[in-house]
Amino acid sequence: AAEHNIVLSGNYCGGSAFDEILSTIEAQLEKKPQLKVVILSSNKFIDQSNREKINSLTSNYSDRFQLIESPDIWIVGKKVKLSTNHSKILSIDYGQYFILGGSGIEDKYAYDDGLSGKQAPSSKETGLLHRILPRSFRDEDFVFHDEKGYEGVGGRVHLETVQLAYAWMHYNKAQEKDSVAEKILLDQAIDQPHPIVNTSIDRFHQNASINQDVETKILFTGPENTNNTFAQELITQFDQANSRIVIDHMYFHP
Repeated sequence: AAEHNIVLSGNYCGGSAFDEILSTIEAQLEKKPQLKVVILSSNKFIDQSNREKINSLTSNYSDRFQLIESPDIWIVGKKVKLSTNHSKILSIDYGQYFILGGSGIEDKYAYDDGLSGKQAPSSKETGLLHRILPRSFRDEDFVFHDEKGYEGVGGRVHLETVQLAYAWMHYNKAQEKDSVAEKILLDQAIDQPHPIVNTSIDRFHQNASINQDVETKILFTGPENTNNTFAQELITQFDQANSRIVIDHMYFHP
């Protein structure tokens, strides 16, 4: 349904699942000359088939498509740390629709019975990791619609995702300042005038039984932050709680 832009931080993208995404994006770029696409992904699972599609998209839509890679980085200081882009975010049309969650776009996460009913590759083809992990290894994901678009919380999600991609672009030194690729990315920023967005995802609105208006707060933290706003918000909420606290969180690392 995207008309203006798709900004996707996929964390781990690769395999047949990523090929499906790239094919869908290619079809949309062909139909919609105003559409621009930015993808941020680790290069860990990007295979030869993915590379061929990415190279084709980059060649055919050099002013409207870009992939920014976020490789794993080992940081040696007081401690040895592994830094990686683990954000899974999809922003459609300046954040009018956005998805936040934990699901990667790679075969062991998407199949089996995944995006189009395909079976997962056999364990003989994919090695020890695929023998250990269950199929459809998915986290929880939330789909949001923000009528305010780039003026609302969806716009904040959109902007933070663009800024994340921008940081990785220059960390990799893959693109110089004032390059075409940088311009594609900066064109997605929301601190400049944009057309009124009237995007509508029909299936989202038709499924009204599971949709309801909610108050949402989006918190962003990263290595550049001296304070952990997420931890501070948790403490604030705990202090204000009167009767019940419900926590839905994938990891606890005391």
